[in-house]
Amino acid sequence: MIFPSISVNLISVNLISAHLITAHPIPAVVIALVALLPMQVSAAVIPQDGKLYPAASCVRDAINANHALEYGADGTIWNPSSTSRLTVVCPFVKDSINSMYLEDVQIWVRNPNYDRPIVCSLVTLSAAGAYRFGTGSTRQTYQAGTQIQTITFGRRYIPPGSGTGVLRCTLPPRYNGLAASLRGYRVDERK
Repeated sequence: MIFPSISVNLISVNLISAHLITAHPIPAVVIALVALLPMQVSAAVIPQDGKLYPAASCVRDAINANHALEYGADGTIWNPSSTSRLTVVCPFVKDSINSMYLEDVQIWVRNPNYDRPIVCSLVTLSAAGAYRFGTGSTRQTYQAGTQIQTITFGRRYIPPGSGTGVLRCTLPPRYNGLAASLRGYRVDERK
């Protein structure tokens, strides 16, 4: 617990500084500052900016211009085709141009297709739209079923100067009448 140790340190600093103020006012301030040095900042207090996005933010990739993409009232999207895969591009905003990490990226999906996984990749772009190296990674579902699964990227380095980012996800065709769907996604940026 950080607060009990701070109050103990401040009490002892106050007792020491009360003695030193009469003879040496500057050392008392130095002692007070030194007493605060043992405080450690844990990763849990590093400011993060988390954003949740509905899957309805995603659009068809240019290679899928002729394929349908269906939207649900809850912001879910799905591939209505029974024969073709559908790739979607899901944008996210970076608030800090100088941020060097995405703390976590999660995508919530449902994949009833036992033959083909949902595959997603993560890419960041410069403000001008150029691909920024260092973030490319791909994840996929490993189990099929009707339950919602989470695809997690974890912490990812992003080059400073990256402007925006996208997730590219490929949804397999329907399986036994059930459609693969993307429910939403979350991006936590370290500030």
